[in-house]
Amino acid sequence: DNKKTILIFLPDYKSIYALYNNLSKEYHDHVNLYQFCSALNIYEQAEIINELKEYDGRCNIIIATTLAETCLTFPNCNIVIDCGLKKNCKYNYESNMFEEVIEYISQDSCIQRSGRCGRGDIRGTCYRLFSEESFNLMDKYRKPDIETGNIDLIILKLFENETISKYVKEEIKTKGYLDFLSKIEKAKYDIIVKKLIKYN
Repeated sequence: DNKKTILIFLPDYKSIYALYNNLSKEYHDHVNLYQFCSALNIYEQAEIINELKEYDGRCNIIIATTLAETCLTFPNCNIVIDCGLKKNCKYNYESNMFEEVIEYISQDSCIQRSGRCGRGDIRGTCYRLFSEESFNLMDKYRKPDIETGNIDLIILKLFENETISKYVKEEIKTKGYLDFLSKIEKAKYDIIVKKLIKYN
């Protein structure tokens, strides 16, 4: 059906580029292909949205990263294909370096992705390329940045404020821990607390 607009979620630009090239060779004369990722600026993103509004008789295929989960609505999107994966940049507190990993998305991200199709009067279908068992093993919600990112800059900002700095110092002294860091796994937590003491 040429009237379809298909949104495909892939984990990173490398996989998007590979699929884009394969589809270009096979279906170049039959479909309109778009790559949608953070490499595009807001004007390039808007240009794609505007092109999708103008139906030229061919099927539209958008290959996207997590950027498309919450961006502008894709016009006439009635099919989503979700691989269930994303690229995540995590901070390793032991090596003091960021690491890029491909991992499963969360259940709420799955729901968010499926909601990208079937808007308005258009009926939509989401095809998930993973099992129900895999879905049940996913985290229910996306992890906050404090669990995956480098919070050194946040720590330094905390100590710019004399009142907050005094509070943090007192909490560590009396309790031995900080409530706002309670969600972080213990190994990371211990490293962060040591840094707090050091900075203080």
